[in-house]
Amino acid sequence: MRVIVQAAVAGLLVRLGHTVTETPDGGGLVVLAEAVFPRGGKDS
Repeated sequence: MRVIVQAAVAGLLVRLGHTVTETPDGGGLVVLAEAVFPRGGKDS
């Protein structure tokens, strides 16, 4: 059941444009976020 729920959640997040990967031990999901810096911040 857990695998089915993880697959469903990962599929939904990918459809919404997120990058999703599994944890190294396969026990969870990691959602990667794009870093956004404010004006005058590190990369502007």
